[in-house]
Amino acid sequence: MSKNLYYSIFLLVVTFFWGVTFPIIKVSLEYISPLPFLALSFSVSATITLPFVLRKRLFKDRKESYMESGPDSTLCLDMSSRQ
Repeated sequence: MSKNLYYSIFLLVVTFFWGVTFPIIKVSLEYISPLPFLALSFSVSATITLPFVLRKRLFKDRKESYMESGPDSTLCLDMSSRQ
């Protein structure tokens, strides 16, 4: 399969999930309050994302960039999130 076809299929799948989420959220918020819904949503997304983050190749590349950034960048990110 060519890369162009692969990316087109991937784009269609992402577009499908993007479009389906709005009606699902609307219906689910009728049965559950927003705070538990957000907790569930973030838990599901973290569970799906975690295997990709923990792959050795990605972890190794990012580990080097985090080591080079130092504690100053962490402080800046912390301060920007509090504004």
